[in-house]
Amino acid sequence: MTWADPGAWEAGERDEEGWREVGEAEEEEVEEVTELAAEGVAEELEEAAELLGWAALALGLAINVAFVALRWARRAGLDVEPRHLATALRLHASGNAALAVLALTHGAIMAPEATPLEYLLGLLVAVAVATGALMLAARGRRAKLVARAVHVQRALALALLALHLVHVVARG
Repeated sequence: MTWADPGAWEAGERDEEGWREVGEAEEEEVEEVTELAAEGVAEELEEAAELLGWAALALGLAINVAFVALRWARRAGLDVEPRHLATALRLHASGNAALAVLALTHGAIMAPEATPLEYLLGLLVAVAVATGALMLAARGRRAKLVARAVHVQRALALALLALHLVHVVARG
């Protein structure tokens, strides 16, 4: 009995061997289709992860360079209104929180291909975001001072920039 013999099915000729042949054929087809679908989903997910990474990098550079430039302009003696600084700080904080979600999602999806560089990059992003959030949310003076001491380190910012550059050059 085979798939090509519908008369045998109608006549009720269903032996054990025929059921097994049909079942095995279905299982093989289902496995093949499942594998093809999984490969397609994996490729789409990887493409989406790469797009997330590029978006996080571009937006992160824009937000942070603008914020640092405004702060430096004020320190250089330019007349920067406090309300502009407050707005820039809110954009910096909320923008980086959203960017951290993008970047860490990118990292989580790409984790099977990650090297120690990517793990260090994820850790530095998490430290920068956590200390920034602590600066804004902490009530105690000491907690804010410790968070600020870590968050405003130029070494942290330069390490983030350098590691991002290495990551982009290495991964293309």
